[in-house]
Formats: sequence, structure tokens, C-alpha cells
Amino acid sequence: MGSYYGNSDFANEQEYLDSGCDVTEKRPFSVGHSVDSHTTTISYMVGRYLGTGACVAIIDTQGFADTRGDDARYVRDLARSLQHNFEDGVNVFLLLFKSTANRFNQWTQEQLGIYETIFGKKFWKHAMTAFTFWRHNAMSHLGREQLMGHKCAEDPSLDCGDGMTPELMKHEEWNDAYREKLEVAEGIEVPTVFIDAVLPVFSSNEAYRNLVEPRESGAFEKYTTELWEFANSQPPFKCDGNCKAPSGAYVGEPWIPQENVIKYKGKNVTLTCQVWTRFNRRAGNNLQWLQGDKIIYQLPALPQYYSTIPKAGSLPGLSFSEETSDLGLGITSTLFIESMDAEFEGTYSCKNDVSQSKAQVLMREDCRWGEWSEWSRCSKDCVDENSGQLGFAKRSRPSVAPRNGGRDCEEIDGIDVRNCPHQDEADPASGIKFCSGKNSLMKGMASSIIIST
Repeated sequence: MGSYYGNSDFANEQEYLDSGCDVTEKRPFSVGHSVDSHTTTISYMVGRYLGTGACVAIIDTQGFADTRGDDARYVRDLARSLQHNFEDGVNVFLLLFKSTANRFNQWTQEQLGIYETIFGKKFWKHAMTAFTFWRHNAMSHLGREQLMGHKCAEDPSLDCGDGMTPELMKHEEWNDAYREKLEVAEGIEVPTVFIDAVLPVFSSNEAYRNLVEPRESGAFEKYTTELWEFANSQPPFKCDGNCKAPSGAYVGEPWIPQENVIKYKGKNVTLTCQVWTRFNRRAGNNLQWLQGDKIIYQLPALPQYYSTIPKAGSLPGLSFSEETSDLGLGITSTLFIESMDAEFEGTYSCKNDVSQSKAQVLMREDCRWGEWSEWSRCSKDCVDENSGQLGFAKRSRPSVAPRNGGRDCEEIDGIDVRNCPHQDEADPASGIKFCSGKNSLMKGMASSIIIST
């Protein structure tokens, strides 16, 4: 996925031929030769890697300097493209810089920050830096060696020991910037390749091909192999998290990722509302939380940075906090329910001047039994001594059905039956009451059982 300088040249070079791949149309990306970029839309092409390799798809994207003011559409289309066109995932995010790029500027930080916001921190595990138009002929190589020597002489803090090369120095410089400016985790090392996108290795003109020096062809093979091996070194990146945000979220519509939250009583609940203000400043105005139609929290007027200290809402047990991203991309407001109970069930909305997003909060309850009723009157007043046929009495208890995925009751029924009549109905152990009055002979025969009806 190219996003910076020389991306169209680079994409065309990697897919020089289209042979035997499942694609209905193959069109080389437009390449700009003036101040204005020609990469003004998000497009992709399918072809064989380096002309004869496996079939690959390359997404060609523009940078924010190329969007001609329509940044929101660009971000929306980028996320939508990954959601719908590349459901199997992306093997590598190729961050392209021109070889002359010598500093990590604010524009670069902002664009990479937006990518991280869309794709999440794990985006970096699939990222690779590529410097294009990096000539590997003898003269260019000598020039970079001399430039590195000047840098080392001017800055003694640089690591310029044995084994240091201009390529390694550039790699370390960019990874230091990723960690310092974008807080990429220390354990993540973003690999770097240096590919000359206009090297005529595939030219149909033999004279041009003969101009390629062995050093150049060797470097081209080395770095294109490293790119391919990295792309296949781990499972593809799958679009999740913010990448699944509705398209309106990128133009300021609030978005609650948790559409349905179901919790047992006593458990805590967290809802987050994300609002992108990067492309629509008024999206931060009048941001509210509602339960049903009732406003339960109003965010303060938009400052540069919100405090993350929780603030109480209009209901006991509710608290709220906000924070803004370091790059000013937007606001994240968090609603927290300390202990779930029936009063917190319902529809919650996060609303601003643009639109609103809703989430349903429900309480999960297991099946439970109510209290037993009184015993019914015995079906017989007394037992005939000759037949010995007992009567029966029964009682029942109601059950409350499980809610929202709760567990069923373990017992199979709520009916209890026992033999009767007894000499003392309040004491089943008092013995069976016979009509002849010889009650003591059957003392202790009473029983109580559970039956299924």
C-alpha cells in the first residue's frame, strides 16, 4: 500500500506484467510529472509480482497533500476499500518516501497518525518503509558514502562504526522517528527497503537494460526479495476496530463501536463514543450522552485537550471522561457504569451537531425459582385400611425465565407432590391418618417427591 512519493511508479514496476491473474481490467497507475500529484483516487491493480511471480494486488493511495482538500472522502474511501475489496486482509502496508526525504515532518506524522487511528496499533507490525528512486549505481553509492561521512564528522553522537552504511543509517533514523513521534512500541522494528522504481530492468529496449550496473541489479533483487519475504512472513492484516467504522464517522458523525452490551447484575459497563474533528471542527460542539430521550451528560466546550479525570453524570453510578488524540484527530468520550442494574438498561446515544450513534445496554439474568406455594388440600380425608390407597397434596413455585442469554434453571419442574392425609397435616412425619383410627401402624410412611408434569 503506497501512500507517499513515487508510489505510482513503484506499483507499476512491481506488477510489470499481468499474466494469468483473475482480474477483469488492468490499468497502470497514472504517474505525475508536474507539481500536482496524479494519484487522486484510491485504486488497485492485480498482476504478477515482478512480472513472473505470484498474483498480487496493490492498492494505490494518495497522501493528504494529494487529496485537494477532500481529506474526509479519502479516509472514508480508504477504510471502505479495505472493508469490502480486501476482506482476506493486507500483507504489507508499504510506506513510500522519495530518496531525497531527509526529515520526518509534521505532515508525515499526521498522515501516519491517521492510518494508526483507522487501523490500530497492530498496523505497525505489517508496515514496511520503502525509499524510491534510490539509485544503486557506483556514482550514487559513492555520493551517499561521502554524505554519511560528513554527517558523522558533524555529529559525534551518531553511530558510525564498522558496518554502518547509508541504508542502515536511514533505516535507524526512520525507526527512531516512528518511536519518538508516533510512539511505536520499542519491540517493533519497521523494516526498510531501497528500490529504484525507474531502473529499466524490464525495459523492452536491450540498450537500456545493458545500462544497468551489476550493483544495481543486485540491489534490486535483494530488496524486492526482502519485500516479498516480509509480506509473507505473517498472517495478513484484517480490518477491525476503527477500520470498521461507518463512513460517516470520518466526517464527524459520532460512533459507538459497542452496538449491544449485555452484562450480569453488578458487572461494570464501558461505552466509548469516538468523534473525528479532524475534517469537521463543529463535530466537537454540543456533544451529549443520552439515556433514551434524557440528557445524562453534556461535554464541556471543546478545549485543546480534555481531562481524563472521570466526572459524575446525572445518575448515581455513572461517570464520564474524555480525551483527545495528540494529532487533534478527534475526541473519545467514555461512559462508565460502575455496577450494572435494571435502572441502567436501555438505549444510550452519543449526539453532536452532526448526527448521533446509539448502543443498547441490557442486563443478563439467569433463570430463577420463586417461593413455594402452600400445600393444596389432600385429595383424601383419610385412608381406607383395607385398600391402603394414599391421597396426595401438591404445591408449586413460579419460575422467572432467563433474559438476554442467561442460563436455564437446573431443575426440571416447579411442582412438588407428597402423600397424605397425615394425622397432623403440619407435620408429615406424624403418620398417615386412617379412617379406622389405627393411625400409629402407618406412622412414618409419608414421603415428598418432585415430579414432572
